[in-house]
Formats: sequence, structure tokens, C-alpha cells
Amino acid sequence: MSAGESHDLLERYRDRHPRAAANLGRVLAMPDLTAAGPLAPDVRVRLPLVHIRYPS
Repeated sequence: MSAGESHDLLERYRDRHPRAAANLGRVLAMPDLTAAGPLAPDVRVRLPLVHIRYPS
């Protein structure tokens, strides 16, 4: 997953699931997930995401 896609996905996740994102932010010690406002540009480095594809 590209850096831009990771950042966008985290933004959407936080917008759609604010309580879950806040809990995840607390567990991972990532305050950007708990705070309002735009995510820091380096969040994609600190929380890398991968896309897993299952065979169909």
C-alpha cells in the first residue's frame, strides 16, 4: 500500500470509527489517532499498513 493510500485510509478510519481509533491510539501511544484535526504526514511511517488479499 502506498504512503498516500495509508494516510487516506487512516483518515477515513478515524472519521468513521472515532471511538475505535481513539482506543487504538491510546494502546499504540499514537495521539494523532485520538486527536481531532488532520493526521501528521509521518503517521504512515509510524503505523505502516498492509493490504492482505486472500485467494478467491
